[in-house]
Amino acid sequence: MLLGRKEDMTVTVNVPTTKWNLFAVVLKQILAQHSATLEMLDDVPRLETPTPTYEELMAVKKQRVAPEIVRRLKRSLEADNSFTTLGVRDIQKVVRNFGLSLDDERRLRAAVLATAVQQQLHGRIGPAAARAAAWEVLDIIEDALRDHDKREDDSGIGAAKGKAYGGMTMTSLDTTLDRVLGATLEGIESAMLDLFLSETANSPAERERHARQAYEGFNAALATLERADASLKDDAWQAWHDTAEQGKADAAKHLPRRA
Repeated sequence: MLLGRKEDMTVTVNVPTTKWNLFAVVLKQILAQHSATLEMLDDVPRLETPTPTYEELMAVKKQRVAPEIVRRLKRSLEADNSFTTLGVRDIQKVVRNFGLSLDDERRLRAAVLATAVQQQLHGRIGPAAARAAAWEVLDIIEDALRDHDKREDDSGIGAAKGKAYGGMTMTSLDTTLDRVLGATLEGIESAMLDLFLSETANSPAERERHARQAYEGFNAALATLERADASLKDDAWQAWHDTAEQGKADAAKHLPRRA
């Protein structure tokens, strides 16, 4: 039983975990059912060729989830204001690589939307109450997606999100990049949520609104990453830079073309 409090409001709800990021918890649970772990998301498949070509290496890289995303997913289990999720492409990679069922995939999609609710409420009612509320709506969202899938409709279900609560949370899993550019990484994760909501939107206006928020978020993050000190520009920095660039390009596809 968890108790969440902010000012004079109290919320008491049964929550099935003491971990924070709902999406990461759900993903971890689903992977466990397939004898897999979060750490296995970025495993590189073995190549038949002893000396693979650059093209073969890039093809393999595209099959896995970026190691930095995996690291932040694990970190988000311990940080109360970290909402790392996977985008549509990465969810499809996980489904394919681990043989997930349609029900598994649907629950992951529902978990992304419930995590967007968790993020939205985080700055309004506090971390514990926001987590509790997100778990309360998870099954409702999943049922709605199941009904939606049965109708074979192309639209999705959108959800808004909001500001962070009480600043950054440090964990034992933090790296130098987290400590120095943590707000920027959280900005990328927030933009990833907006991109997901755009790609599953149920109207052109909603799709464009979330795409614009995602585009602006990725663009701002790229500017900050590029201004970072040279000492920070290692493989982890490059992974986040690549993620933001790809996200910006994907978001642009849902925006009107400029004349």
